[in-house]
Amino acid sequence: METPSIAAVTARLNGIVRNFPGITQRPGQPTFRDHGSRVEARLSFDEEPAGTAARLVTEHILRRRSAPVEPSAGANVGDGMHLSLSAAGASRFARALGYAGTECLAPARPGRALGGTTLPALLSHALIAFERDYGLAAADAPTLPVWSNVLRVFATDALTDREFGLRAILSHRVVRVVLRDLAKHGWLESDPTRSRAWRLTDRGLAQERLARGRLAQVERRWRERYGAATVESLRGGLADVAGRLELEWPWYLTGYGPSDPSLTGGSFLPPEPGPPYVPGRGEEWPVAPRAAIPLPAELPLSALLSKVLAAFTVDYEEERLGPLGLASVFLTEVPGDAIALGQARTICDVGGTGKSAPERHLCVTVAPGRPRDGSRLVYLTPKARRIRDSYPALVMDIEARWRDRFGAGVFDAVRGALETLDARTIQGTPDYPDTRAWLHPASLKARGATGRVADDGEAVSLAWHSGQSRPAD
Repeated sequence: METPSIAAVTARLNGIVRNFPGITQRPGQPTFRDHGSRVEARLSFDEEPAGTAARLVTEHILRRRSAPVEPSAGANVGDGMHLSLSAAGASRFARALGYAGTECLAPARPGRALGGTTLPALLSHALIAFERDYGLAAADAPTLPVWSNVLRVFATDALTDREFGLRAILSHRVVRVVLRDLAKHGWLESDPTRSRAWRLTDRGLAQERLARGRLAQVERRWRERYGAATVESLRGGLADVAGRLELEWPWYLTGYGPSDPSLTGGSFLPPEPGPPYVPGRGEEWPVAPRAAIPLPAELPLSALLSKVLAAFTVDYEEERLGPLGLASVFLTEVPGDAIALGQARTICDVGGTGKSAPERHLCVTVAPGRPRDGSRLVYLTPKARRIRDSYPALVMDIEARWRDRFGAGVFDAVRGALETLDARTIQGTPDYPDTRAWLHPASLKARGATGRVADDGEAVSLAWHSGQSRPAD
């Protein structure tokens, strides 16, 4: 990639800092200056939380190997941070600072208050509750995501890795992980009759049948607990919505990779108008039109919940205002601009090491200190604040569009059934599942969804999500 000129990157940096709260602007003077072969700047930060966040994220960018820059010997002394950057260093710095700012996002939506529990939160609560009940009923069976996305796909056919990824709607990087780890676990093996193909072992076939039986058992229990009319209304409405989607989605919501929670892997490849319409995506995400994937006449309730939640997620994230999971689970819990690290750790996977997803993606930055010091503050970057503040208006706009798209009768039936279930599920269930949890080695190897026991004696789901503690291996 060609390095931009000094003049071009200087102009870009000045445009970024003009819209970066917390970085002090001198009236009538540019912050970054073109000095021939280098870009020079003295950055000053205000004393509000936004200023602290701006300073910390700038220091984080300077330390990152992925975006090395050359600060002058006088950095972080006196009245500001003095930077002297080569053209290449300035370009990398601009890319990272813009990513922490709002450069990559759509304009902010007007502030609104949520009128109640959102549709994606209701879908998430139901899916998580179903998975929890499956785990409690099936302690000797594979986890729900492993059955949904792997074992049931191989139940009748030997498949190559490419065929498997397309049928399961999993990226190639996820396929590599599950094939490797479940082969080590003794549930998959190479098929001697086909090159590069995999099949279930006898043990894997037995586990698939066991999981399928347990799944039916949980659905029967739900009819008894919530009422057959409620469950059938939910099932019928979800099936109506899923049947009108142009693409297939996984039977259990899954991220693009073990460290990437986004469903389609971003927008490296642009959207395609179709038909069928294909959203922006990463190179490894498989496009599967509905007609290309054979499906049974009746899908499990968990699969219907997952598919509809996936479709809503993609509609939300195509608006370029951040990930739905991050907005609905973590950022809505941070009403100000900072939160204690100890509290943040109970909500999501912020670790304070710079390696967690919210830190790597420059949504948060953490005050320096000892690794186990939970009193350190986690600050939201400008990007995270725009994502959080735009979330209520955006999610309500999409709900209104869905009501028109699928019909008021179907939409209201789904929402009404979900609200009935929601009133009787465990309080405090997160508003979005963790799309990567089942890829954790401990989860892939576990039986059921009850890998450890909490202090109160209750089983804790190994398919952890952003509102629960991550399981120990």
